[in-house]
Amino acid sequence: MARIFRELSSTPAEREKEAGRLFDFELVIAAVTGQPASNGHSMEEYRAAFEGKAAVSVPVAGGAAARDDAAYRLHSLGYSAKEIADVIAGRITRAALDNAQKMLMLGSRPEQVSDFLDREYTRLQATREKAQRDRERLAEKAPAAGAQLAALVEADVAQFSSLHGVDPRLVRAVITCESGWNAEAVSRVGAIGLMQLMPGTARELGVDARDRRQNVEGGVRYLAALLRAFKNVPHALVAYNAGPGFAARFARGQAALYGETREFVNAVLAQVAAGR
Repeated sequence: MARIFRELSSTPAEREKEAGRLFDFELVIAAVTGQPASNGHSMEEYRAAFEGKAAVSVPVAGGAAARDDAAYRLHSLGYSAKEIADVIAGRITRAALDNAQKMLMLGSRPEQVSDFLDREYTRLQATREKAQRDRERLAEKAPAAGAQLAALVEADVAQFSSLHGVDPRLVRAVITCESGWNAEAVSRVGAIGLMQLMPGTARELGVDARDRRQNVEGGVRYLAALLRAFKNVPHALVAYNAGPGFAARFARGQAALYGETREFVNAVLAQVAAGR
C-alpha cells in the first residue's frame, strides 16, 4: 500500500483536493484489505505511518499481500482507483478493462464501450447480486426514513446548497440515489450517511459523517469542489461516486462508465431533469 500511497498522494493541498486523493486511496484500501474503509484516517496520518513516524491500525482480511501486489501492478498500468478496486473485488475483470481501452483507442463510441463493460459487470453474478440486494434493502427503508427526515434534511439542503453555490435539485438527487434519504445508511465500502461520505473524506473535510447536518454540509462542499474541478455535472458526479482518479480518466476518454457508477450518474441526472 505504501507504493500506491506515494504515487496517489503528493504534497499537502487544500482540503477538497486532499479529500479527493483520500477517496481514491480508501477505495484501494478497502479492496486490498478486504474490509470497508472505516477508520477515517487523514492523508497526513497515512503519510506519517508510511514514513514510520506513527502507527495506523487498519483491519485486514486474509490474502491482502496478493491483493496489494495486484493493486500495485494495476496502478502501474495507469488504472484508476475505482478500476483497481473493482478488479480486486471481482466486480469487473482486467481483461474487460483492457478490451474497453482498446475499443476506445480504435474509435468505438463511449456508449458502446460502456455497454460492453456493463455486460461483463452483469456476468459476474455473485457480487452483482449481493450489491443489488443491498440496494433493495436500502430502498425499502427509504420511504419511512425519508418521511421522518424530510423537513430537517430539506432545510439542510437549502442552507448548504446556497452556501456552496450548488443547485439544490442536484443535492437532493444525490441524496436520493446515494442513500435513499436514510441518514443511517452505510455502504458495502464504508460510506456513511445521507451523502455517503467515505470516513477519510469526511475527516479531510473536517466533518463528522454520522452527524446529519455535518454530513450534508461536507457532501455539498465536496460536490461543489468537484463541480469546479471538472467543469460539468456528469463528470463531477462520476468523481463523487467513483473517485477523482477514475473521473479524470473518463474525462480524457481513457475509461468508460459501467455498472454502479453509470447507474448512479444516469439516475441523478434523471432526478434533476424531473425537478425532484
